[in-house]
Amino acid sequence: MVPRREPQAILVNRILQGKATRGDAEDAGVNFRQWIAGEWAGSEHLAIAYCLNELAAASAEWATLTEDEASAHVWLFSFLCPTRASLSSEAGSYIDFVRRSGGFQRVALRVRALRGD
Repeated sequence: MVPRREPQAILVNRILQGKATRGDAEDAGVNFRQWIAGEWAGSEHLAIAYCLNELAAASAEWATLTEDEASAHVWLFSFLCPTRASLSSEAGSYIDFVRRSGGFQRVALRVRALRGD
């Protein structure tokens, strides 16, 4: 696998803005697979469960999201590849980012459009 050339957050930001190259998307995918393998012993299900739990704990607003909105946020947060050790603080930072970016529904809508949902 190709080592990270840029931090995952920078790659994901370009992807969200529609400014990513094919190489950016490929690098982000490689980084994600390496994160699953290294941080979660190959279990994407475990990674998603931990990310979901931390996001739900980080914001009372989480309970107001639809299943589709929550799924979009878990996908995006997990794609940022937070470490286990920093998962809680990263979830708090992610929630702050979402609020600064227009709120849960707006960010979820953008992510869902990006994913083709």
